[in-house]
Amino acid sequence: MGWRGGFEGGVNSRGTGAVIEDDRSKTQSDRALIKRLLKYFSERRREIAYVTVSVVIFTATGVVGPILTGYAIDRYIFPGGRVGNDVTGLSLIVIAYTAITVVMYVAEYVQTFYMATAGQHVIYRLRKDAVDRLEKLSLRYYNERPIGAIISHVTNDVEVFNNFLTFQSTQLISGFTSIVGIAIIMFFINAELAVLALTIVPMLAILVYALHGRMKAAWMDTRRSVGALTAKVAESVAGMKVTQSFAAEEADQAEFVESNRRNMVTNLKAAKWSSFVGPMAQVVQSFGIFAVFYFGAVIIYGGGLEIGILAAFYIWLNNLFRPVQQITQFYPQYQSAMVGLDRVLQIIDAPVDLKESPDAIELAEVRGAVDFDHVSFRYKEGDPNALSDIDVHIQPKEIVAIVGQTGAGKSTFVNLLFRYYDPDEGRVLLDGHDIRGLTFRGLRRHMAIVLQDPFLFSASVMENIRYGNLGATEEEVFRAAKEAGIHDYIMSMPQGYDTPIRESANNISTGQKQLLSIARALVANPKILVLDEATSKVDPFTELLIQNALDNAFSDKTTFIIAHRLSTIRMANRILVFDHGRLVEEGSHDALLEKDGVYARLYRIQFQEPAKAKSAD
Repeated sequence: MGWRGGFEGGVNSRGTGAVIEDDRSKTQSDRALIKRLLKYFSERRREIAYVTVSVVIFTATGVVGPILTGYAIDRYIFPGGRVGNDVTGLSLIVIAYTAITVVMYVAEYVQTFYMATAGQHVIYRLRKDAVDRLEKLSLRYYNERPIGAIISHVTNDVEVFNNFLTFQSTQLISGFTSIVGIAIIMFFINAELAVLALTIVPMLAILVYALHGRMKAAWMDTRRSVGALTAKVAESVAGMKVTQSFAAEEADQAEFVESNRRNMVTNLKAAKWSSFVGPMAQVVQSFGIFAVFYFGAVIIYGGGLEIGILAAFYIWLNNLFRPVQQITQFYPQYQSAMVGLDRVLQIIDAPVDLKESPDAIELAEVRGAVDFDHVSFRYKEGDPNALSDIDVHIQPKEIVAIVGQTGAGKSTFVNLLFRYYDPDEGRVLLDGHDIRGLTFRGLRRHMAIVLQDPFLFSASVMENIRYGNLGATEEEVFRAAKEAGIHDYIMSMPQGYDTPIRESANNISTGQKQLLSIARALVANPKILVLDEATSKVDPFTELLIQNALDNAFSDKTTFIIAHRLSTIRMANRILVFDHGRLVEEGSHDALLEKDGVYARLYRIQFQEPAKAKSAD
């Protein structure tokens, strides 16, 4: 959103069908994703510093604890192989061990809290960057993707990554550092036992590497299926009135069941590979413990090792296995999180095909002259032209009607005028300026549009009208509402201008929505006003109200009227007739009827033939 009048045409809300979704070939490697992630974390240096210090302290205390245990066994519990009686010395060891344990848990709290703090700021930035990019992308991006899938990227995918970042990443970080710290102290104490104990690490690394590709693919499929399911639910809810009107609940339910089934199947496939990791890690862990105890006992029998050191190795081994086991257990969640991050970054990295020129200007005043200078345009490469060689000049304050059959190019003309797309050939000019040389704000703040299906936000009536000009005063909003002929109705509402508009504006009629949309356009005080089938869905009485409201608006504005109802365009100074993307006729109503061309044919179809049919009845 962000354009005046609330344009929502052309966006694909379908959850099924031939739409462009995320392509697996576009996925980035984990290394590239982590590199991108570190750039976000670099903005939270203070929190990361606290996390780093607390991780070092946590690792150090985890390493020192078993040393104290081994020392207590060999010096105070079984000194020289006999039962000891130095209670004072043992008590000091217990006090030291308790203090180290407290420090370790404090360090764990600090690292968890500050990692969560930094993580939440990163999540905030990711969502903000994603939505910022969505605001900059042209309608072409939305036409090619289901709305529900886009929503799923910004919500579901980010939330999956959020859960991993907040609750599991600290355990993985401290786990890696613990493995390094324990490995160093093990080699320092006894290299032979250290080699035996650490044989599990390459074994687990091989296991994880072997499953990496399958697990990543499986989790990518789950994120896609969740996006498709979200799109289907969004479509079903939005189209519920149509579904119930045609008694198509069973067909809609069948489509949902199929989407839900695919989501279940993909999650089961991911669970199959994820479930394989934990048991295999347990097997490897058991092998490591057996090897250390067996060979440690052999060394003790030969007098080359004290019992306390073997006990310390056992504790270290358990401390080593815990992070190793956490890493293997969290690896599926890590893969899912990386997939979610990748999909969000696909939005953030989506190329902006409509960009402001570096030297773009903003026009302070606009007269309203519009020129299409030999403009041609197609929506996709290889498709036929939606507009072909359109060459027309519109004078300021001129009222121009645009007519033609469905698909003739009427809406495309407006899309190019608002610069939702750029022409493939030719130029669109505003007061002699190529609109590609204007800022988006500088262009669109002088324009407003009233649509066939107006969109109102879930906000108050006042906020919906003021959306056309966020700086408008209450008096300006009241004046726009009066000009639109909706002020009296608003005042009759329970809370007047503070009355909330519910989602989808289902608490007001279609005509009232249209009049509010007109008020929103008028409060912007645009120099160019576009009416895109603004009266096609209202009854004749409401159409009369709208036309009366618009009569007041036409005096100082260049106005474009797109309509199938030819009765609504007789007020136009000039009529442009489009056919298959070409401007085939232009002139006044009477002149075009006398010409007996495309316009005259449309006129006869709409008025004379129905009249003949009525007289025959």
